[in-house]
Amino acid sequence: MANKYQDLIDDYLRDKLDEEQRREVERLADTNEHFRTELDFHKQTKLAFANQQHERLKKRLQSLSDEAPKPLNPNQPTNRFGKSFWFVAATVLLISSIGLYVWSLKQSEASPMDLYIVYFEPYPNVALPVTRDETQLNEHSLAYSYYEQAEYAKAYELFENLLQNSSIDDPEIFFYKGISAMQLNLNDEAIALFNKYKGEATAKLERQAKWYEALTRLKQGDKVQTRKLLQYLADDPGYKQTEAIRLLKQY
Repeated sequence: MANKYQDLIDDYLRDKLDEEQRREVERLADTNEHFRTELDFHKQTKLAFANQQHERLKKRLQSLSDEAPKPLNPNQPTNRFGKSFWFVAATVLLISSIGLYVWSLKQSEASPMDLYIVYFEPYPNVALPVTRDETQLNEHSLAYSYYEQAEYAKAYELFENLLQNSSIDDPEIFFYKGISAMQLNLNDEAIALFNKYKGEATAKLERQAKWYEALTRLKQGDKVQTRKLLQYLADDPGYKQTEAIRLLKQY
């Protein structure tokens, strides 16, 4: 996609355009197939991120709610605020704990692994969203299904099989296999996969691949290459620019 459209699509999805600009986006979507494809891809990416964050927060808060203290004496009356009080208290405690951990990293020289833990999270599946029952999935969809379920060893194996299949036209397999390799601590292979992916002419997630390569090299303690990749991301607006700038200051 031409660079001139990148900011336009980003602003459109963030609802930052005026009426004339929105009509221009809609006109391009109607008349320009390439633009429409890219717009749909960005919409899908945004939705996948939102769903991932929603599910992660929901599961974490539910676990905290289930851990609410119970009276030692069964005849003792419960707190008049009820379970919701402990839910809110646990949520505040969780947020405070995360903040304290990040603050502690700023107060001392954090190790590469400390920083890796703070900044790493798996990229959502935006290449082939899986909605069908697992028993009905072909190998291609099943690989992404395992990835979504954090079954990285199974996903890695299936992604490997797919790369041997010349009939599968999906360069993002390199990217998601790379993240699976990261999760299995196959760091050198992850780096090789991200570089292979960045060489693909139709790669849509090149900045993302640079970010995850930077995190892999961070985990390895390769400061020179980590900073080189982070600087690339920090110099231009786009995916993880803010995080790259912050991480450069910490490492």
